Amino acid sequence: MDVPHLLKVVALIERGLEPREEKRGKRFFDLADRLTFNCKPEEQSRLKEE
Repeated sequence: MDVPHLLKVVALIERGLEPREEKRGKRFFDLADRLTFNCKPEEQSRLKEE
């Protein structure tokens, strides 16, 4: 396989990974928001473990 084809493969792989990373980032911030705005100590403990 020549270099241009390898670069195309790398680009396709990176594009496939981007949505996964975005989803993980969103999940992190959703958990952080829930932890920040939750008043129940039991729920805060559970969220910290996640």
